[in-house]
Amino acid sequence: MTIICQFAVNTSVDDIGYRCSIGGLGVMTSLMAKAMHDVDLIWVVPKVQGIEYREAEPQDCIKVNSFGQSFDIGVSEYTFSNVTYVMLDHPVFQAQSPSIPYPERMNDLNSAVYCEYVAECQDGFVLKSKLSPLLV
Repeated sequence: MTIICQFAVNTSVDDIGYRCSIGGLGVMTSLMAKAMHDVDLIWVVPKVQGIEYREAEPQDCIKVNSFGQSFDIGVSEYTFSNVTYVMLDHPVFQAQSPSIPYPERMNDLNSAVYCEYVAECQDGFVLKSKLSPLLV
């Protein structure tokens, strides 16, 4: 059994009508979920505003350190078909929307904090799940 894990801001979650796609990456993650039924997929998806999410099983928080302070990122997960969705919940992610999933400018403090949270969540999830970093 192969496991593919991806931090997927740009994706679609068909069972809840979540569609947050920009360019090729969003299309590829969507196609992978639809076509790769012989593979277990894990999509780590930050919750953005304007989407009503499914009830999901709460998991242990991921700790993120930013500017010398520690913050908890809420984590919940559920499985639909062969995809396990790991949903990240924090105001840094909720400030975004399906049409603007990233900070509009990528050269200011807000975007730096967003990118730091994304990177630390990726690391935290890999460590917590004991997946090989080569699979992410």
